[in-house]
Amino acid sequence: MALHSCPRMTTAFSAPLLTSLGAAKCPALKSRFMLGTTTPAEISESVLKFCSEIDSTQKPAFLRPQPHRKAMPNECFSNVREQINAKGGSMQLGWLVWETPRIMLEAAFHAVWRSPETTLIDVTPQPDREPEILFLPDSKATIDSNKPHGEVVGMRRFPLVDDPIVHEFIRLAEQKDAILIRTQGKLTRHDLTGIAEIERQQIPLHKKLALKYRGEALGFAPRVFRPSASGAPPLNFTSTIRREAVKVGRNDSCPCGSGRKYKKCHGK
Repeated sequence: MALHSCPRMTTAFSAPLLTSLGAAKCPALKSRFMLGTTTPAEISESVLKFCSEIDSTQKPAFLRPQPHRKAMPNECFSNVREQINAKGGSMQLGWLVWETPRIMLEAAFHAVWRSPETTLIDVTPQPDREPEILFLPDSKATIDSNKPHGEVVGMRRFPLVDDPIVHEFIRLAEQKDAILIRTQGKLTRHDLTGIAEIERQQIPLHKKLALKYRGEALGFAPRVFRPSASGAPPLNFTSTIRREAVKVGRNDSCPCGSGRKYKKCHGK
């Protein structure tokens, strides 16, 4: 069965996907509006359990992206083929594993290059410049040669907490994936309306999760200013900004010494 994940923008913690439906794209791109979704810091018991549900015969491993010169973000399948043409080796299909700390794990379908020495190398640049990815090989996934970009399949998700809000978030995300799988990315106006409604329902849940697990309102996290190395006090945007120099009136003499009034000289 040929596989291709829904684009990364279709995950539960994402911005609207209406302009991001590239069914032939690599799903690695992560929305900047997610709740801190990133590569897991370690291969925990939860990560291992999640990965075993996907493919119990394989183990996840951290890979450092090493894109070739022509590699494009979000184009993992094309990038791997370019690498094979240049240096041999083969394509290894599998899953990128992401973690939204304290909330959930996700897996997006991905392809990496297996070098002639059998080393797995991610040749696709990460748009968010993550230094490492967590990759799980899939021993059963294939790509149909007649469909080089594969078929749209859904993300895989695993809750890290037994929370009704998280479960509802995942349910809505799976509804959205179902539309993309059914249409293979060829959306009608009715499909777009359905996705928009799902995303409308996700917004309040997203805000609740941000407040509950990150202690901040979505999009309005308070800035923390620390003293500089010189010991200068931090900036305080609630303080009144005061003018240090004496204000020059428009009819006063110009400070430049020309003898003309300020309004006729540098006050124009």
